[in-house]
Amino acid sequence: MSTATITDATARNDDVVIADAVRSPLGTCRAGGTIAGMSPGVLLAQSASALLERVPIEPAAVTKVLMAGGPGFDNLARQACSIIGVSAPPRGDAACAAPGSIVRTAARAIGRRDVVLVLATAAPWPQPPLLTSRGLREAELLASRWGLDREELDTYARQSRQRAREVADMGEFGPEIIPAVAWTTRSCKVVTADETIGDAVAPGFPQPGRHLHAGNISHPAVGAAVTILMGSERALELGIRPRARIVALAESHGPGPDGCGPVDASRLVFDHTGLDPDDLDHYEISEVYSSIPLAWSREFNADMNRFNPRGGSIGLGRPGPAAGLRSLATTLSALAATGGRLAIQASEGRGNTGSAFLIEYLPRACCSRDVRRADPGASATAPAATARGRHDRVGV
Repeated sequence: MSTATITDATARNDDVVIADAVRSPLGTCRAGGTIAGMSPGVLLAQSASALLERVPIEPAAVTKVLMAGGPGFDNLARQACSIIGVSAPPRGDAACAAPGSIVRTAARAIGRRDVVLVLATAAPWPQPPLLTSRGLREAELLASRWGLDREELDTYARQSRQRAREVADMGEFGPEIIPAVAWTTRSCKVVTADETIGDAVAPGFPQPGRHLHAGNISHPAVGAAVTILMGSERALELGIRPRARIVALAESHGPGPDGCGPVDASRLVFDHTGLDPDDLDHYEISEVYSSIPLAWSREFNADMNRFNPRGGSIGLGRPGPAAGLRSLATTLSALAATGGRLAIQASEGRGNTGSAFLIEYLPRACCSRDVRRADPGASATAPAATARGRHDRVGV
């Protein structure tokens, strides 16, 4: 039995806003990688310290700290907070384990005076291979259910890597990346770009009948990502101009009719807000396995020019629990670069669960309530919209 919950961010007295989100460069897990040789707590502290300066906000103003990945990451959070001077005790619980759930958990934790620092980093211990996990079996079933063949999955994976490479070559990941400084007793190295882009991936030799293999799934990466959330009234009090506001969040707690948690959660967001994918400028969908984004795109007939346009975890690498916040940082920089306004981010959880949230980019104002449920009586035969006209239904 599938259950799902929706949080309407517009039901609060004030909006939940995203002050900003940034990430470190992503590093390979191979021996000798610069990022892999850094302490995860130090890498996390560097990104968090830069974010506090960029917002800007004093460390003493942070009232809550949430750590993605669950309680096992608390020590890394405490180390990072100690380095940057944040005294609020960090908290990680089971609700923060899935990469996409941490934003929903943080949004629900915000009180009137709260400033919530959300931290995420890759695990410093070895992760089980994706090709032998329970998630692989679920992703294989998903590919079969949606009629996705291996050639289609391979093509998508190549596209993800190509898009990541093109964006990196143009330097467009720069605004979201905080340089990592790796100190040793003999040298200091500064890493300003992802080490993972362009890694050659062997095609693998799947068992007969298998859809997924080493060439069309994501691979582990080392990295950190952070964001700051608060109420819009608190942002005004602190003189902070936020990057975006959260419109709605949803979570699917079990196998739904489509057997894909990100699809089920996204549908709940669309139904609740009265929007559809054509109203959005950017779709950021989890790429742990290539069958997940392809099932999503097929279900919602997604415009592939707006679908993971900067690559995802297949093209960039998957930094464990930091994957969700890495995606958020990428979404914000993409909206800024393209002049987009609305975006959805969806990711998988355990056992076909999933989460999704819809954000509105705020280039000029602290808080906008322009995004509302669409008028149920609106004409279904309205002409196709331009990039500006896509938002006519939501009060622009």
